[in-house]
Amino acid sequence: MKVNEFISVMVMCCCVYQEAAVCKYYGHVAMFIAILIHQRLVQVTSQGGADNSCIILEECIKEKLVKSDVVHLGLLHYSGALFAVIYADLVWLSVYQWTGLAVHSQKCLYQETVELPIAGLVQFIGGFLCRTMLNNMASESRQKWIPFVYATLCTTSHYIIGVSGIHPMPAATMLGNCMLIQELSAIKYVLIYCGCLTAGWLSSAFVSDTLHIKSIWRQKFEVEEANLRALESPESPPMRWVGRGNQRRRVPVVDRRRRR
Repeated sequence: MKVNEFISVMVMCCCVYQEAAVCKYYGHVAMFIAILIHQRLVQVTSQGGADNSCIILEECIKEKLVKSDVVHLGLLHYSGALFAVIYADLVWLSVYQWTGLAVHSQKCLYQETVELPIAGLVQFIGGFLCRTMLNNMASESRQKWIPFVYATLCTTSHYIIGVSGIHPMPAATMLGNCMLIQELSAIKYVLIYCGCLTAGWLSSAFVSDTLHIKSIWRQKFEVEEANLRALESPESPPMRWVGRGNQRRRVPVVDRRRRR
């Protein structure tokens, strides 16, 4: 499960530079379509992995995860996000070698077109809306719409502030290159693309406490809890029917040898 989680996060984050390049040359409609296709592929291939890190954080706060998994998941998510840049470069290098098609992307994607407080507000609202919308798509029949949620919110964020954001791991992927160019990029990530986003998500959790959508790690936790309760609960005594008509009822079978 943990290997799948790492690979899924890496695949989810590998196209942030290419999606920005699509937007630069073809506009936000093309960016929306690119994110939609990418998120759908991630959903199909991840086998339940690559859940939004904010879901895992909320489940951790509510003690719905195995404690030993929390630290491992944090390391896996950030490792996958950082290695996504290398993975994407290898993929596009292979594409260039096979087809001659080159993709020229920006070195740093933290190119805000508005003041940073406004960018933080947009991320806060985006986190709130993301949690609210995902929470209404927990059923299998509605999960097919999750890629539309991410595509809509990421494209809208890019249109308003110049950075897609909305998800902490793709934003962490952008951080790798930006740290070599912008002095304040790490502070931007911590305060805006992680802090404000998470604050918006947890604000939605405060308004609607129940989290219907579950990570595979919470599902694992619930199975283990159910098994533990089954082991701890005493075995129910055998029952038998007694009485007639309306007085018929089930009562425990009494071991007469014990009574003696």
